[in-house]
Amino acid sequence: PDPPSIMGNSPTKLSQRLERAEKTGVLALRDCGLEKVPDRVVSVAGLRVLDMSHNKLTSLPSSLSRLEGLKDLSLDANKLASLPAQICMLPRLETLSAPSNDLTSLPGAIGSLVKLRKLVLTGNR
Repeated sequence: PDPPSIMGNSPTKLSQRLERAEKTGVLALRDCGLEKVPDRVVSVAGLRVLDMSHNKLTSLPSSLSRLEGLKDLSLDANKLASLPAQICMLPRLETLSAPSNDLTSLPGAIGSLVKLRKLVLTGNR
């Protein structure tokens, strides 16, 4: 279960956003104070856009690779020191945005993201 601090002490808000994402393919969890990715995020079928910008994320789960239809991943202004290698297993990823984090390197297989058109990494280490 997700910690109650998510979404301003409202787990129901998170549930509503997840339900809406099942229909729209878009999940916006921007400015939610997230310290970790809620487990249920990787279970959203047909997710195309995931915005987790402006949170307090320090890592991403390897299970993110389950989001095979993901085209746009925004991780701006978090506290990420690295990206998991599994991020390179997202065959449809076109945009990866992770500026203003603590990144010092990228996964070695980043070149396998053949659909990647936009990579934004300004303001990292």
